[in-house]
Amino acid sequence: MRKLWARMVDRVSWRWNLPATYETVRQMYWKANERVQRLEARAREREARIAELEKQQAGEQASQPASLPPAQIERLALLAESCGKVAQTVAMALRYGWASESPYNGKTNRVLMERELGSLRAVAELMIEAGDVRRMDINTHQQRKAGALREYTAHQGVASEPVGDGR
Repeated sequence: MRKLWARMVDRVSWRWNLPATYETVRQMYWKANERVQRLEARAREREARIAELEKQQAGEQASQPASLPPAQIERLALLAESCGKVAQTVAMALRYGWASESPYNGKTNRVLMERELGSLRAVAELMIEAGDVRRMDINTHQQRKAGALREYTAHQGVASEPVGDGR
């Protein structure tokens, strides 16, 4: 270790043309070491700030809705509403049956289902016409789903008589 310090003293005195001693080299070494540590600490702080800003920006982006045009937002809202009404009608049919009449308007669950499915089709057509979705892709997925339904459902392969109001 002593030889290493002696070599450093020789280099310092030769390079800067200073009368260097062991003590001056040691002081220079510690000052340089402190400078390196300060720079590393600043770099760590900077990286932590950057990571915090990135996390904050990611959170802000996740909480903000997608920037869609108002017309497209309206069509998506119509689709969600129609899907919700279909789901509600399905739940009523499962609970009370097809022939059960609504106490509010006297229509059967089957008629209500037909009405809501018609509304859903109308919204789907609106989205196709607006270019939100493509008819060809819808038809392709419809055919795939029909094949999967035939293959994986237990009771859909046999034509059965409708239960309820005789339709």
